[in-house]
Amino acid sequence: MLTIPASRTTQPWFQQRSIRKAVLDIFRYCSRKMSYALLMKPSDDLAWVSPERRLVFITTSLPEVPEGVRFDPVGEDLRRSLFLVGFAAHEAGHVRFSFAKPAGTLGELWNALEDERMERLMARAYPELRLAQAFTFLGDVASARAQEKFTGSALEGCLFWRWEHDRLAPRWQVNEQDADLWEDVRPLVEAAWQARDSNQVTWIARQILGLVRAQQQEQLQAPDTGAPQPGNGSDGDNRDPEEQERECGSGGASATTEQGGDPEGAGEDTGDDIAVPESWDGQVSAGGANADARDGSSEGSVRLSFCDVDGGRVA
Repeated sequence: MLTIPASRTTQPWFQQRSIRKAVLDIFRYCSRKMSYALLMKPSDDLAWVSPERRLVFITTSLPEVPEGVRFDPVGEDLRRSLFLVGFAAHEAGHVRFSFAKPAGTLGELWNALEDERMERLMARAYPELRLAQAFTFLGDVASARAQEKFTGSALEGCLFWRWEHDRLAPRWQVNEQDADLWEDVRPLVEAAWQARDSNQVTWIARQILGLVRAQQQEQLQAPDTGAPQPGNGSDGDNRDPEEQERECGSGGASATTEQGGDPEGAGEDTGDDIAVPESWDGQVSAGGANADARDGSSEGSVRLSFCDVDGGRVA
């Protein structure tokens, strides 16, 4: 596995040329792109990538590592190395495998699903880097950071299930109210991890939002009628997937900026009537509308906060 050089005590680690060069080399190797520059500075966002600007950002404010994190190498230098390798490879994966992030809540959900699909592809593409270990380490840290905000909603689980599904004692559990909904949503989440491309992930995300919206409508109607009212789109969009893909353009999401796509589809349902779970704050990001304000640039970009892309918003 690639490692980052140890830090010298005479200079902050993120100012050391050998470390910065190693991080950028990993990104370029994994993305197969030599034209990107690296920006590193303190930030609450962990990482993002902007294909338009040929820029990858990685925070120097690395998270604390709690107990119980898998593949924790222990030791400041080794942990820093695993963080930086994971961030660089994750962002490179979006450049290689992801299309543009949709707008609104749809985009946040897409990001949560796409991250796992893309990371699995990266782990298979670069077995020599043992990226699965780095991604598991990052995910355990991310999940632990958000644990106090868990509500157990089915929508919340669309992100955290990717980090919790293979733990012996998962920290995230669905709440009783959403248990039945989660039985319908979970298979869609796991199907998205193996989708053929990120456009198909967009289609799956729309189906999940349809299920969530239907449950919310039933709950609103229950006090007036005394019982939930079925039939208000409870199955999401019931048209044949191929028909929907033809209408939306091969799955609904536009291509990445690198592939010439337009990230904003006119008149599309972006799910903005459904609130993004609070526990996702600081976790999901593939390309963010706010990234320009964070680095002083006026151009659009793609952000990673522990999940990742806007162009896309991670990780």
